Amino acid sequence: SSGREEVVFNVARLSRIVRSKIANPEVGTSEGDWYCQLSAADEGGAELYRLEHETDLGVHVVRAQGGRCRTLPEACETLANALEFPGYYGRNLDAFNECMVDLLDLSVGGLGSMFGIAGRPVDSLVLMIDRADQFMVDESVDRASMLFDILARAAREKQAEKQAEFFVAFIGESHD
Repeated sequence: SSGREEVVFNVARLSRIVRSKIANPEVGTSEGDWYCQLSAADEGGAELYRLEHETDLGVHVVRAQGGRCRTLPEACETLANALEFPGYYGRNLDAFNECMVDLLDLSVGGLGSMFGIAGRPVDSLVLMIDRADQFMVDESVDRASMLFDILARAAREKQAEKQAEFFVAFIGESHD
């Protein structure tokens, strides 16, 4: 069983949010608007793949493979690598949560600048999880929910005066 079943997904919502944010940067993220599930064939999925290659939009897109995230420890390690957490990342949920908060904090520079680097000059981060059908499939709902809670808090709770917006897109096969 997987924590994904505990989350209500809205297909293509993220793509609309990102496009509207580009058009109107003052629009914030509302409750429930931090995630979506897309088929790679969906219009929204195609939009995210396009965003991944356009650097002038202020959106940084990071890709992780769901097949490498079948358990909580695998997911934490894979996502930490994809998000370029620093070498001092402690490889546990508390450290993952702390690094997520620091990653999104733009108060001293760009995305990731709290890690002691220059950071990326963007104000939005999209984490794309390919093969989402494999994400956390070997984990209990309770343990998977712990990671989902961290991702949701990172997206919803403004923990710094200037914080990057954060979205997660689960990309999988169409189940039509």
